[in-house]
Amino acid sequence: MPFALTPAQIAIAVAILVALALVVALVVRALVARKEKEKPPPALPPEKEREKIEAPRVPVAEVAPPPERVAREERARSDLAEVEQALETAREALKREPQSAAARAEVERYEREAADLRRRVEYEHRKTGEARE
Repeated sequence: MPFALTPAQIAIAVAILVALALVVALVVRALVARKEKEKPPPALPPEKEREKIEAPRVPVAEVAPPPERVAREERARSDLAEVEQALETAREALKREPQSAAARAEVERYEREAADLRRRVEYEHRKTGEARE
């Protein structure tokens, strides 16, 4: 064989070819990047004004809440008024007899009941408002 290469010679030849390919790639990349820098970026066309379309206003009729809901709210308000009146009476009785455990217990019971009824009135009022919407 007149032209036989040793493995070391083949490895050196491959390394030289790879290095040459890298150098050529870098030179080509630099030339392309330089050409792109020379061109100014194209201007974007002005944005067209969009036509704004408004939805037509539809008159909404006032919706009355169901009469049962209104009656429940009124009943809750009247119950709260009765309990608050009873609470005032119980407080007056406690002022007359401050040592009485029964009077104190009655005031506490009416206070709890009044708090519960206030929450119920708020709930009924909120539900009546939601029924109107």
